[in-house]
Amino acid sequence: MHKAIHDQASGLRNLMCFGQPMDSMTATSLGDLLSKVDGLGITSFAKKLDMLKIPMVSLLDGKPQSAPLEILNANKIVLYINQTSESIKAAYGIIKLLSKSPEDRELGFLIKASAENKSQTIFHNIKMAANAFHHIHPIYLGCLASGNTYISAHNSDM
Repeated sequence: MHKAIHDQASGLRNLMCFGQPMDSMTATSLGDLLSKVDGLGITSFAKKLDMLKIPMVSLLDGKPQSAPLEILNANKIVLYINQTSESIKAAYGIIKLLSKSPEDRELGFLIKASAENKSQTIFHNIKMAANAFHHIHPIYLGCLASGNTYISAHNSDM
């Protein structure tokens, strides 16, 4: 029954031109695809995401820079946030939006913060809040420390 509902929802999204149907069973996890981001520049990271057709939503100013409608059909999404309360609230808003559908979603978090331990604390808090939504699986991808353009992901197994 659940598969039939999932197939109907995917078909409806395709008819409405929201993208390809989701199939989380055949794709590799976001953590596996992006496990080697340590030392990767943000530009290279964005190109890698484009190549893998994984959307990245920048919430650095607290507002999505790409329409959330574009991510409704994606089962792997990267949220690029910083340590401001507006950015964190916007990320939580996207989590709540995505949690309304029954599909499993992997949300990768790339966090721009003053230090890596600060980004890990932010991710830990987001992960605890996301535990209320069983279909949302947050993954820590790394940190962009202030003034740096390279990703640090020393503890990406959080």
